[in-house]
Amino acid sequence: MADDAGDLGRKVFFLYPPPVIREGLVELIARNEYEVYLIEEHLRCPQLLAQHPGAILFINLDSGLAEPEWEQFVRGMISHPPAEDVRIGLLTRRNDDALAEKYLIEIGVQCGFVALKLEVEQSAKILLKTLEAAEAKGKRKHVRAPAGEAATFNVQNGTSANGKVLDISAAGMACQFDAEVNFKVGYEFGDLQLILRGVRTSTRAHVIAVRQGDAKNAVRTYVLLFDHRSHGQRGVARIQGFVSYSLQQLMDDEIARLRRAYPDP
Repeated sequence: MADDAGDLGRKVFFLYPPPVIREGLVELIARNEYEVYLIEEHLRCPQLLAQHPGAILFINLDSGLAEPEWEQFVRGMISHPPAEDVRIGLLTRRNDDALAEKYLIEIGVQCGFVALKLEVEQSAKILLKTLEAAEAKGKRKHVRAPAGEAATFNVQNGTSANGKVLDISAAGMACQFDAEVNFKVGYEFGDLQLILRGVRTSTRAHVIAVRQGDAKNAVRTYVLLFDHRSHGQRGVARIQGFVSYSLQQLMDDEIARLRRAYPDP
């Protein structure tokens, strides 16, 4: 499998997500360290999921297509899965036992038939239990994302030092300083300021690894482990929000490439 779901977890896609997902639950799911994406194009789902073995696709039966068309779509995805171990789950506001039995027993969807509740807390519990049962988190504790140009940082060490974030998770980051520095493994930064999409957040961190540059790029890469205890959970939530946003942007770019490669019939 190209993506080892047992180690890296499973990418979780919501197709035509209902408002309860889009306006609150996706953030909550991301804060529980699941790698989650929102998509709006069922026609390109097979091509998209072909690139992501082990993915979970939750389909909102209440949007996009009429239910008979969704049935045909789901049957096709299960009988001819686009990649290894792709799993399908269904979302709906309808409390319909016959519909649930058709998809669960007759068609054989693997990740449940989730009847979303009006109360966000109830829907959250149902979805998180479903993802836990599917082992969607794998062995990974934290979701990581490349930072691109949207994340920088500075530290106070007698004098100020600035740098760019290469990739980041709620646990730590890989980064490079703008100027030559020489911090050793174990060095602690008492005040590290992250600037993520223009939003500043503070934390503590220490160096756990230093990777020397190569002939093409002599700049050292530092791996830092965060210590959020002195700054509370607000910073953690901001980092997780940035990770989710960054991954969604990358997925949107991938879908745009598929749109060009597979235009609408």
